[in-house]
Amino acid sequence: MTKTLLLLVFLLVPASSAHAVLASSNSEKKAEHQELLLVAGLQRVLDLSFEPCSNSRECIRLGNMALVEIQYSKDKKQLIFTPVKPGESNIVIRDERGDIRLILDVFVLSADLPKRADELTALFKDVPGIKVALVHDHINITGELGTMAEVERLAEVREDLAYKAFLLVLVRNSAALMKKIAASVKEKLGDPGVKVEVAEQGLVLTGKAAEPGAVEKKARAIAGLYRVAVVSALAK
Repeated sequence: MTKTLLLLVFLLVPASSAHAVLASSNSEKKAEHQELLLVAGLQRVLDLSFEPCSNSRECIRLGNMALVEIQYSKDKKQLIFTPVKPGESNIVIRDERGDIRLILDVFVLSADLPKRADELTALFKDVPGIKVALVHDHINITGELGTMAEVERLAEVREDLAYKAFLLVLVRNSAALMKKIAASVKEKLGDPGVKVEVAEQGLVLTGKAAEPGAVEKKARAIAGLYRVAVVSALAK
């Protein structure tokens, strides 16, 4: 099979005109929305579940052409992104019928990984159980968390656009911290018939509850703040 790789050339459309076209499209409401995090200089591939229309100039629109170069591999149904410089934009992709199928909110981040690693090292310098290391094109955070405050600090870093695209987090909660999280979930559930027990890095609900499904959902929402999984063994 001959591999077909098309270099896409994009038309710059005034923001007001583009907004009007998109707003009037019924397919925009049904389109899938995704956040795409890229690092300048690091190529990334995205698989598509549909075939864009053959007129690539019309069917794959990039809001800011200066940020990203995009190629489309027709044989593999893949978009290939080569980020050029930091910034934000969006990409709108249509199918053969002209319907908008996918809208990508694109964030291109700086590739200054050593600087980011130094920032994270300074941020966690007072946490003895945490190590930050630059490994190839990722920043690894490993070790053990001991307090709720440390969990919250790591959660903020995970969601920070300056870091999340190249973070690899391999962190455990200490046994003492897991007990504190279990106690916090138990207290916030406010159901005396429900017990919350620690099982490795997760929690298990046991006992009886008037509405097991609601209790399980609430427990998962609370524990999710600490990225802890919950398994229900509540009596029905």
